[in-house]
Amino acid sequence: SRPHGVVLKVYKGSEVVSLVRLGGNGEAWEHTFGRVSEANTRLDHASISRQHAKISMDLKGHVVLTDLASAHGTRVDNTKMAAHKPQTLRNG
Repeated sequence: SRPHGVVLKVYKGSEVVSLVRLGGNGEAWEHTFGRVSEANTRLDHASISRQHAKISMDLKGHVVLTDLASAHGTRVDNTKMAAHKPQTLRNG
């Protein structure tokens, strides 16, 4: 079954600094993060690049995170992602 929505926890070190609710209604979506005003979620912090990352869900319910060549990187389970290499996320 497809997820009805996604809640993303944004960490700085071990501290959760933001909870972001994404998507819903079983439709495909894409959401961007960064310091630029055009980002869907603006994160105003020195460690965040202007265009930092994007997360999306396809019609099959696969949730994918892509680092957009950010200066400080994007981590999943404490492992730094390669730039522009989408990674499917698991629930939890």
